[in-house]
Amino acid sequence: MKSMAKTKRLTATLLALSIVLIGFAIQAYGKDNARHGPAPTLTLHGKVDDGYQVLRHHHRNASAKPVDTVMAVPVYGGNLDSRSMLNSKAATLKPGGAFSLSLEKNADWLLVLMNFAAAGPDRFAGVIAFPTGDPENTLLLLPVSTAAVSKLNIGKVDAAGDVGLAQKPIDAADFSMTPGQLITLARNDDPFMNVKNLVLNFGAAAPGVFYTLRPDFQWFGDYAGINNAFPDPAAYLYRHYNFQLDSNSGELTIDQVCGTLGVPRVPVELYPPATINTTNPSLIYDPATPIANDNAVCSIAADGAVEVTEPVNGDFFASNRYGDISYSFGVGLLTDPIPSGLWFYKVGGLERAWFDFGGPVYAPRTSGGQVNGFAPVIRVNTAADGRITSVDVRWYQYNAATVMYEEIADLLDLSYLIGSAGIFFENSFSGLHRYESVSFDPVTQTSVTPVNTWYYGTSGPAGEQAQSIGAFYPSAGLGYFFSFFRP
Repeated sequence: MKSMAKTKRLTATLLALSIVLIGFAIQAYGKDNARHGPAPTLTLHGKVDDGYQVLRHHHRNASAKPVDTVMAVPVYGGNLDSRSMLNSKAATLKPGGAFSLSLEKNADWLLVLMNFAAAGPDRFAGVIAFPTGDPENTLLLLPVSTAAVSKLNIGKVDAAGDVGLAQKPIDAADFSMTPGQLITLARNDDPFMNVKNLVLNFGAAAPGVFYTLRPDFQWFGDYAGINNAFPDPAAYLYRHYNFQLDSNSGELTIDQVCGTLGVPRVPVELYPPATINTTNPSLIYDPATPIANDNAVCSIAADGAVEVTEPVNGDFFASNRYGDISYSFGVGLLTDPIPSGLWFYKVGGLERAWFDFGGPVYAPRTSGGQVNGFAPVIRVNTAADGRITSVDVRWYQYNAATVMYEEIADLLDLSYLIGSAGIFFENSFSGLHRYESVSFDPVTQTSVTPVNTWYYGTSGPAGEQAQSIGAFYPSAGLGYFFSFFRP
């Protein structure tokens, strides 16, 4: 049986990691925004065709999927979030289905088919995919940031399930890539189907208002194994997932979230589409039982920010540390698979947003239990007194053909999918959460140096010991945590 003391420490650590994650997102925001500004463009032409019903066309096919707009959503270094929608573009289809878009070369782009005449989730009509020469791997993320051409005609786009398949294959040379690099990108960009949740929840509740919900997947490793050594990525154990919700709605104050200072608590709820599995069998969440702030309390952190925790179930966290309130649902509790269907987010009993995380692109692990994505492996380098001097990083990916994890030899493969990653350090034994997150570019940096003083294991002052160390990266609106907890 797990000791109560260890359980409390783990819960506190997971809450602290939520803080680290929110802070890391803010750091990534600043980095990506620095790329914005005047940039060369790629002019793209195409035509929506078979299987689609262009709403402005006088000849309508009732059995075809209705569509009226092509949205272009920018992706900055693999990050897919509210910034992408703030810089998105839209082209209304001409009566024959033709469209044209001018795409800046400071980002990569997703092309999304929309039906703005519909309401709710029915507005989404699919994502345009591009042939690569490999029938098993079509491309979703158009790598415009490395485009060597200024014009691109993708030809006709025909309906094929949740994607619109362009009929003209992509030429790798047009994007300064080898055919192998293009196929590698296509093999790893399926999670960008998550753009559906982004476009459906931008401006739906009110003009300019967005709601984003990011699944964060948590993997655990052996703390002893990272001491001046790189562990085997096969030793990672999947633990759980939780969700981070962000919005610019400004509809609540932090006091309303926890019900303090005489302010009534306003329910903040996330409803799953079906009963979900948890690490605590006594906690049940289903379409009638949401994850919520029903017992939330406020406290003031060492840096003056207000933190909201849920002392009964430990399943809710919120903070106003970075301005707008960020929420974490199901902290340390939810186990895969994520059920298919619509998740509903409600505030004060009123529906604000809906999200769909069904399908294999949202599976954190493969059928064999391996990391479904990229696996950062870290080595913690220490001085003679145990002080952490740096953390080295290597990147791996599981290869089902060879049945093993393989180190990624060409880190440029990551540049379209992971623009920023982070190394974090955390201590909660001293009574106050002490933490640090150092962001880095995984393509150009293989080592990170902490700004503050940290010690590995039990060396050094208790308040400066790294109780947990780990790596994190966001990609396609999903988060991946790899944590190493001191026993």
